Amino acid sequence: MARPKKAITKAQINAELERKKQFKPKRTTDHFLSVNAEYTCHSLDEDIITAHRAGKVASGQDVFFGLMDDCLDAARGEYYIHWSDENIKALWESVLYRSLGMLRYTKANSEMLNDELEWICSANFDYVCQCLDLDACSIRIAVPQILQQYNQLNELLVTNKYAKALCEYKHFILNGSNFSSSNSHLYSDLEGPHIPLWHDLKF
Repeated sequence: MARPKKAITKAQINAELERKKQFKPKRTTDHFLSVNAEYTCHSLDEDIITAHRAGKVASGQDVFFGLMDDCLDAARGEYYIHWSDENIKALWESVLYRSLGMLRYTKANSEMLNDELEWICSANFDYVCQCLDLDACSIRIAVPQILQQYNQLNELLVTNKYAKALCEYKHFILNGSNFSSSNSHLYSDLEGPHIPLWHDLKF
């Protein structure tokens, strides 16, 4: 008498479907771009893979590849990028866009918001804005208004030194110099002997 087949439970079916969604190595051969010196291989973060798989993204996050993209190594969860000047500029634009978006969606007491404000106050922020032909000063003086609009500023002024410094900086620029909102000068109005550059301010 033949043994009856073991029934497959619903949990096992769901587990198998979930397993098939994962990016798991299924081969040992290298991706064809791995020998191309113009391309750099980057491991994909799990949140990017998850967002791509679900077909939706969180605020400030973009899904930048398709399943049939030649640069994607789906088996290893890796992506090959040719870092042309255009791609580097696109990266900086994404970093800036995401950072400003975080000001709207993160809680006032979160470490994430503190990190974004710290970056906006850094010399690296000046560098990114300069690469994009944007005026870092114009962006910085708009940050307190963004925080005020989303009901975080009052609490932040008590708890966050960077938010407080940005408010003081805005007041200083708008009331203490002939600031122009034009993006053409990139700090030309701030280079006088009595007006400190942003990264010279002490917290």
